[in-house]
Amino acid sequence: NKKLTSVFFLDCGSDLRSSHRVPGNPGQRQGKPGSGYGIGFGIRFKTKLAQIKVDYAINAFQQRSVYFGINNLVV
Repeated sequence: NKKLTSVFFLDCGSDLRSSHRVPGNPGQRQGKPGSGYGIGFGIRFKTKLAQIKVDYAINAFQQRSVYFGINNLVV
């Protein structure tokens, strides 16, 4: 269907063990581990004016999030 699509995503990141070199050590102050991953699923719905998207994600700590967004369509 051209109006409704789905996505699956995997997001990974690392500070390469360099966060302690940043002045003020913001990673430690905010309780960030320095590396992690997340997986999720989303749907996209295209209208004549915009694309509406809803994503559901789970990170390495089993925290769950729902994201909602609206994008302009470029024709």
